[in-house]
Amino acid sequence: MQWREMLVPKLLDHKKVPSLSSRAKNHDGAPNSNVLPPLQRHRPANTNILLQIFLNSPSELAYTYSRPALTEGKDPLFHPDRPLGSAHEIPEELYAEIASMLTRDNAMPTAFREVFGRISSRNDRILNWLMRSDLLPKSFLEDLVRQGIYLGGDAVHPTPLIGSYGAEEAIKDAEEMIKGLDGYVDRCYPRWEQFVKSSVDRLHQLHA
Repeated sequence: MQWREMLVPKLLDHKKVPSLSSRAKNHDGAPNSNVLPPLQRHRPANTNILLQIFLNSPSELAYTYSRPALTEGKDPLFHPDRPLGSAHEIPEELYAEIASMLTRDNAMPTAFREVFGRISSRNDRILNWLMRSDLLPKSFLEDLVRQGIYLGGDAVHPTPLIGSYGAEEAIKDAEEMIKGLDGYVDRCYPRWEQFVKSSVDRLHQLHA
């Protein structure tokens, strides 16, 4: 199987979301970059855990298990300051957490029981990553502009890969640059603020 890391800083209100993600590869062995909307979602009863299965192509299945970080005590799945290279280091507590979920959720659809049961039995490799939404301060961006540096896309407003919204915003940034660099940050910053706020709201709604 082929795996990837997703970009991650902190949510603006600091409600961070640890998540695990898996991506299978194409029949020719190459990773597929076309991520479609979820084929199915499932939220175990009385939890804020979200399970999603994606069918990215006839030969590629992706899935995610995510939940907000625990607010009491230490969360063994939440390591916001870990280096990116340690994303493959999966805490033992994850397997126990998934096994417990499978045991108590009798209403879980067969597809989810099959996929996440396989994770708990460790037949798949897993990446542990953090979903985040962030926005660089306007004053910092203005300092860069004075040096002739103009940023756009995830370099300014990174968000979780949900619905390809980030790609759409990056295209809008490029269009604004084409219109003219004078006033670029002033024109875009209100839209960036709204975009990041919407991203945080979408993430909370998914786990509500």
